Amino acid sequence: MRDRARARQGLACAGLVLAAAVGCRALPDIAPGVCGNGVVEAAETCDGFAQGQASCRPPGATLQCQLDCTTPEDGKRPACPTDWGCGTDSVCRRATGSYRALPGSIAASAHSLLSGDFDGDGRGDIVSVEPSGQLGATRFRLHYFDRDGTVSKTWVASMRLAALAVADVTQDQHADIVLSDSRVGVLLGQPNRALISETYPTYFLPATQVRLAGALAREPVGDTLPLVALYERAGQLALYRPDANSGSLQSIADLSGSAAELAGELILGDVFEDDVRYPCLDVVFAQRGATSVSLYSACRRDETTGALAWHETAQVTTLRLDPPAAIDKGPLLADIDGNGHLDLLVGSAGQLYVAFGDGQHLSDARPLSARLPGDSAETLLEMPLAAGDLTGDGIADLVYPSSILFSQGGPARVGIQYGSAFTRFGTNWTEARIADLNGNGLLDLVAVSDRSLDIDFFNGTGGLRLNPFVIPTERPVQHLASGDFDGDLIQDLAFTSSAAPSEAQEVVVAFGNSAGPPSVSLTVARVAGIQQLGSLEYSGSDDVGELYLAFDQTDPSGTAGSALAWLVGSGDRSIGCLVELTSFAADGSINSVLGLTLSTGAFSAPGRLDALLLGSHLSPNSWDMWLMPDLRSRTGRPTNLGWGFDARIVPVTGIETGVVDPRVAILQAVGDIDADGLDEVVVAAPDAQSGGCLVSTADVIPEELRLVANPAVELAASCSSGGQLAVRDLDGDAAPDIVLLTGAADAAARSIVVLWNDGAGGFSADSLAAIVEPDAAPAAFTLFQPTPSAAIALAYVTATRVHVLQTTAHARAFQDLPGVLDIELEHGTGITATDVDGDGVVDLAVADAGNVRVLRAELAR
Repeated sequence: MRDRARARQGLACAGLVLAAAVGCRALPDIAPGVCGNGVVEAAETCDGFAQGQASCRPPGATLQCQLDCTTPEDGKRPACPTDWGCGTDSVCRRATGSYRALPGSIAASAHSLLSGDFDGDGRGDIVSVEPSGQLGATRFRLHYFDRDGTVSKTWVASMRLAALAVADVTQDQHADIVLSDSRVGVLLGQPNRALISETYPTYFLPATQVRLAGALAREPVGDTLPLVALYERAGQLALYRPDANSGSLQSIADLSGSAAELAGELILGDVFEDDVRYPCLDVVFAQRGATSVSLYSACRRDETTGALAWHETAQVTTLRLDPPAAIDKGPLLADIDGNGHLDLLVGSAGQLYVAFGDGQHLSDARPLSARLPGDSAETLLEMPLAAGDLTGDGIADLVYPSSILFSQGGPARVGIQYGSAFTRFGTNWTEARIADLNGNGLLDLVAVSDRSLDIDFFNGTGGLRLNPFVIPTERPVQHLASGDFDGDLIQDLAFTSSAAPSEAQEVVVAFGNSAGPPSVSLTVARVAGIQQLGSLEYSGSDDVGELYLAFDQTDPSGTAGSALAWLVGSGDRSIGCLVELTSFAADGSINSVLGLTLSTGAFSAPGRLDALLLGSHLSPNSWDMWLMPDLRSRTGRPTNLGWGFDARIVPVTGIETGVVDPRVAILQAVGDIDADGLDEVVVAAPDAQSGGCLVSTADVIPEELRLVANPAVELAASCSSGGQLAVRDLDGDAAPDIVLLTGAADAAARSIVVLWNDGAGGFSADSLAAIVEPDAAPAAFTLFQPTPSAAIALAYVTATRVHVLQTTAHARAFQDLPGVLDIELEHGTGITATDVDGDGVVDLAVADAGNVRVLRAELAR
């Protein structure tokens, strides 16, 4: 110690000697209140020094000596210091903890609110949900916001839903909507502020290939859809139809070859016109390398009831190619000879073979010759891409890769002539379709090349003229299908874009107009490995059409196979893929249940995103929990987990003999309450015996795919479907707690209570604490972090006011923050928290008398 003191003394003496040698120099004066003096003063937030990612604006700059958060060209805005926000002037400012109501409101018929960033622009968007009706049925709107917090676009959903939740399904930093309209579906958020349906398979068939043909009729066959599928497994190719008893596919014909060797798609047509013997459309199948083509008649009409019924074994008609030749293209159906009946076309080595029909029989297929433009004699025709009566003379016109030929002359099987209507220069077409795409009763033509952009559209005039248009595309097109997918009674055009094998292809619908070509093109799905795109067109029906997809898919175990998915049309053109809650794979039942509630979480494995739903047949004492596992892989099938909750918990009420007015009485939330990496489900429902509320937690056992519930906690306060349930760690002990809004929706006395987690996932009535007393009459609440480092806050809305409570870290206490908001509501019913302006500080939004009002978090000025 003494040595250290002597050393310090020596250094001090040395400093005095040096000062005496050079002399003392006075430091320069620091000008106060000036940007650039290196001292942070008055209204400055910096002076020459950056803080984190935010640089300091230099002297002389606009808003000098302020932390700068201007977004550079790469779009990555520098982060402001913790608990600061980036103002509209691109300057970092401290969050004040207060809120200011923005002028005006958003008309929305809103009762409750959800939020998430659906377009990935860094600003929160708001989902407004209408008041619920029977079984919770409701609709929603999605509101997008600009940098100043004002709404810029609203997306309106037309479908009625039973439940919805917000989650990032695709892990692309875009919020998505998981929904149930009794079936399960997902709408994916997009940068262009559209919502695209995620494609989930209705059937997944491992180690096989599948193609679909439908619809065979405008009515069900028995109790099933009028569809047949070509299904290959273990080297065996067969034709299948749905079976109502087993809920599976049942073989009706064994075929030769493989799905990869198909000469073309399965096609349908009314070849045999006897409605008693052949009431359904006939299925035509052609295999590459075969010397014959077959037609399959899959159903019959019951002689007693007149209803359609399946044949146990399909009736087969086989047609030879004469002279024998190996088929390589086709088939097509069209009236080549103008007798009013369909003929069958196939190709061999570029040559067209035609089997002529009279409505009752078909001849064998023979080469077709005709006189072409500029020829004095007949020549053998090549197999066309499409055939149909574009000119209205009753005889099919032919579409080739580089030309269109119009039929000329009267109907005859000999002496057929064709005139040139159009010659294409450039890349040859690879696919074409003929359909009426503008509702004028005249057939139009669309043709595409899988090696060049755009769709060529030829507007039919019913005569010897086609008016050409172009439908722009961003990529070459590979598949075409037509149908009325929005219910306006005008056919629409569906197509897929080309993509690399590892990339997802876009499924696009160009919606038909009453004149000219389809104009509005919307992407309705994205999926890789599409093998078939088709339309379920029910002959003579005005129902909104459906699209189906057959695509390659691999299941979670790595087994490759085929999947079939349905995309359901709607009047607002938001075409969706929906999966029914059906357990036919497990128990042989084909009867679907209604999905009435919905939550998302990791139930089947840590890190997964699953959907958990309450399913019911709407009969007394008929309900179970259903798991839609692994939404991200798109390979999970709905699984019935059973029930297992306290018998006093009745989730659906109002089901009585002869009277059906069911209501959903249960509240549902999820969270990892025992810290095992898997989420548990929490439910709350009224106790009909005591008038109180029963709260219970349950685990999903992944290995057994069943639900195991814990004993219910009995609360004296009542609860109802008009309440609210959430799981969140409020006291900072890493054990999520249960937050519940008690009381009926129309009750004067409602309360917000918390059941504290005991640290191991257990709860009891003794741990109950009131956050908001009944006399405050809360209508809804939201839990949020105002800034990334802040403790959890709870904001709740009453009929006339908004209140904010702040939790205290590592303590079970709540501090009311007075004066943070001064706003009078007309009739508040819902609230959510999200950063609508993207400044980094969370704002509030309330549902007030059906409108949405934004309460913007204030930054210091």
